[in-house]
Amino acid sequence: LFRRGGKRGVVHMADSVMEQIAALSDEDWAVREDAASVLATLKDPRAVAPLVRALRDSDRAVREAAKAALFAIGEPAVPALGDCLDDPELQVQEAASAVLAEIADYRAFDALVAALRSGDWIVRVPPLPSHS
Repeated sequence: LFRRGGKRGVVHMADSVMEQIAALSDEDWAVREDAASVLATLKDPRAVAPLVRALRDSDRAVREAAKAALFAIGEPAVPALGDCLDDPELQVQEAASAVLAEIADYRAFDALVAALRSGDWIVRVPPLPSHS
C-alpha cells in the first residue's frame, strides 16, 4: 500500500520468479532456456516443480539449464528430484540423479541409493560432484 496526495493505492510489483516460470512454457526454446538460467540465479524454491517439468523438454539446452537451476536451488529441490528417480522417462531419471549427486545433501542419500536399482547405468552412476 502507498499514499500519494492523500489517496491510498496498491503497488503491483512484478514477480520475476513467476514471470520466469511462465516463460518455461514459451514455444521458443531459447526463451525457455533463458528462463531456466534466470531461475538459477534467483534460487527460489517455487521454481522447483516447473524446473522438474523442464527436465522433459524436447530441447537439450533447456534440460541442461533446468538441471543447473535445480542444482542452484539446492536442498529445497531434493524431495522432487528424489521422486524423479522413479519417472518413466530415463532422461528425467538421469538428470535427477546427476543433480542429486551434485547437491550432495544428506537427504539425497536415500534417493541416490534407490537409484542404484535403476536399469539405466547412467542413472546408477551419476557424475562425481564438480566441487568438494
